Amino acid sequence: MSASPAAGVQLDRYRFNWEAVKDAKAYHIEIAADRDFMQVFDSAAVAGGGTAYEPSSQTLPLGTLFWHVSTIDADDYEGKFGESRNFTVTP
Repeated sequence: MSASPAAGVQLDRYRFNWEAVKDAKAYHIEIAADRDFMQVFDSAAVAGGGTAYEPSSQTLPLGTLFWHVSTIDADDYEGKFGESRNFTVTP
């Protein structure tokens, strides 16, 4: 699954995009402070097959964060998260 923003990008506005996956009815995105996703700042389901997410800027602290996305199929089975990417939140 390809996604944006690309790894290492610095952002002042946040919109996460990914390619649609066949048979996915929804997606689950997580944004965390660490590569292992032990400190998740934002987690959301994107329904209806949407392939973009815009979090509230207040939910994201300054610094380097990580994000990844999983698929949810018609039986509500959630697949594995895809490759994580990092980005930097700036004031």
